[in-house]
Amino acid sequence: MLPLACAAPALRAGEAALPVENEAVCRINTETLSIRDIETRMMNSGREMLDLFLFRERLKAEGTWDREYQERFDEIHRPAFRDELRRAIRERLTLQEARRDGFSVEGRTFEHRLARLVEDCRKQGLLSRNVVTLETLQRELQERMLLEDHEARSLSVLDRPRRPDVQRYYEAHKTEFLRGPAVKLKRVRIALRKIDALGREVIVANAQERAEEAQRRVAEGELGFAEAVRQFSNDPEETREQAGLLRSADGDLFVELDKLPAEIRQALRGLNEHGLSKVFSCGDGSFAFVKLEARRGPEARPLDEQLYHEIEQRLLREILRRKDEEWLRKALRENLVVLIEGGQERPLPAEFFGQPPAQLKNK
Repeated sequence: MLPLACAAPALRAGEAALPVENEAVCRINTETLSIRDIETRMMNSGREMLDLFLFRERLKAEGTWDREYQERFDEIHRPAFRDELRRAIRERLTLQEARRDGFSVEGRTFEHRLARLVEDCRKQGLLSRNVVTLETLQRELQERMLLEDHEARSLSVLDRPRRPDVQRYYEAHKTEFLRGPAVKLKRVRIALRKIDALGREVIVANAQERAEEAQRRVAEGELGFAEAVRQFSNDPEETREQAGLLRSADGDLFVELDKLPAEIRQALRGLNEHGLSKVFSCGDGSFAFVKLEARRGPEARPLDEQLYHEIEQRLLREILRRKDEEWLRKALRENLVVLIEGGQERPLPAEFFGQPPAQLKNK
């Protein structure tokens, strides 16, 4: 990702000049944020916001911008501006604290990241067109790394969720980790094209007839399903070695219905356990039939390694959010942060950042 100086100005340079106001909107100790600062950040947040500003300037240039357009613009702009201002204040408070505490990001890691960033900008022609300078890249990378360091320092080893925490969360939120109805099934698939013993691709002219013959012989008990797989199926070797058993992406013996191809779901309709489907056409033009081994209803996912990691990350995000709120409330008390309206300063109201979590309300 390119830094602030790279993204929005690069887009604006070839499209339109956006005359944004440079009026101060907030002061954090001795550092001032202007409307221009916040709107530049908004334009860097994504193409949608940049397009909004370009749309406004184009209609203003055409003389077609009116009160109705302004009202609709404000409906989108005001909450986005407020959110971006919140983020900007948090960042400036963090950076000021880091610098007061003497933290630095100079070193080999910084040099490597800067070299990659410069190369990215050079490939896009941003440096040659003076859209961004090396000094700007250095400053913004330093700030980005200081912010990353602040988050890393806010979390100690003792804060990290432990296995009992994960298990308690799992038991209390099982309904959030449901997996849908699933089936255990085996398949015989005859491809229209297959690779022969010499590694050549050959056409199977009678694929459908061969599939119907195999299905009939299994249905009449003339041929076991595993033998039909061995004689007829063109599925991958791993599937054929397991008598045509299909597995989920994570190796489960049951595959959730909504993760099966539509043609297999259709073939399973009305099929009882151990039932055999009719031959159907697969999406790739091959023909197949399946045997339904078992059905499984909706149930909670087991607390396996993957789900454990998901819950651990969820708990970690919540811990970080709580600790960041604690830090922010403390920083607001210890620093001078004021909003500027019409040239007049007023203290930043506590509710500007929303209501704190319940556990912080009395702190």
